[in-house]
Amino acid sequence: MESAQRVHQTGALRKSVRSGYSTRSWLKARMKNKLIPMWDKIMLRKRYCIECINELLKNKATPYTLDTD
Repeated sequence: MESAQRVHQTGALRKSVRSGYSTRSWLKARMKNKLIPMWDKIMLRKRYCIECINELLKNKATPYTLDTD
């Protein structure tokens, strides 16, 4: 059961990446309403912040070359 779920999630992830959708909204939309441990809640929030920063850096980064004279 677990491996079938992973395959489904991986396929959905690939599909969302190809179509340009963010994976964060996909994960949040699929989460069931239930109480989660505080540690998990903190880690989800940290992960969201890290992904946002990485996305900003990736989109705003301008390529440049280093002169090796």
